[in-house]
Amino acid sequence: ASDVYKRQVVDTEYFILFKEKNMEILQKKVRLLINGLSSCGLVAAQISNEDARIILDNFLNGGRTTEFGTVMPI
Repeated sequence: ASDVYKRQVVDTEYFILFKEKNMEILQKKVRLLINGLSSCGLVAAQISNEDARIILDNFLNGGRTTEFGTVMPI
């Protein structure tokens, strides 16, 4: 393979959603997950609900913003 192909890097982002309703337990799980991924050399961060809504709207609704509590699949 040529040097051009060897230098190309692809970033992949993963989003993990939790159903946990207890905020204390949820935060503990998120910290554990972030620390575990970090120990593997991966970068992890917690995003806000608004950021998650934007991502889900773009992914599931073709960029259309929803004005209600759930994101609807097309």
